[in-house]
Amino acid sequence: MKYRSDNKTIEDAFNKTWYITGCFFIVTFGLMIYGLFLASKYKLDWLFPTSIIGSIAIGGTLTVILCNYWFKYWLQKVDNPNELFRRATRLNIISPKTALKIAKKHDIDISDNHQSSQYIKLPDIVINKKVSLTNDSITIDNQTFYWKEIDNFKLEPYYTGNRTFLGPTLDLILHFKTDISMRFPLRVIKPNPFNFEYHLDKYFENSKKYNT
Repeated sequence: MKYRSDNKTIEDAFNKTWYITGCFFIVTFGLMIYGLFLASKYKLDWLFPTSIIGSIAIGGTLTVILCNYWFKYWLQKVDNPNELFRRATRLNIISPKTALKIAKKHDIDISDNHQSSQYIKLPDIVINKKVSLTNDSITIDNQTFYWKEIDNFKLEPYYTGNRTFLGPTLDLILHFKTDISMRFPLRVIKPNPFNFEYHLDKYFENSKKYNT
């Protein structure tokens, strides 16, 4: 699965995040297996839960550090810092607060001044049976929400609960200008959920040019 962007430097940056994902799994499961091996070999019952919890904590901490480094590195290389910032924060790769601190420290403008101000008439598209996009709105489960009413959105992976057997799923969270938020479980977006993220960003950002 590949991230998409109309900007080659942005596309390269996001597709490098797979190295971070790989590092998390290697470190987490490596430490977990080693800890369980030691617990079994030396009959240390207390080490079983400790190795599991500890390996996840260490893997998670390392992931945060690597994500912050990734953002700092690519922020200085991409052609459009605003796109890197908004998509990275919407995908929860880095928190908005941390991203803003890094940008400020390196004196990099992440406002939308880098964006083209020209509104484009985009075609209506159907993502799947649940979701479709138009220039004016997004429709989810036969509910239509207009872009002009939406302040921002986030996409979160969902791996737990009774949907685990379906594989990774996405939750779309819409944040409205009225300070109301709505969460929509989208299940599996096939064949590539990041195509959906790309289109969602493109249509939402394009609508802002029309509504301003």
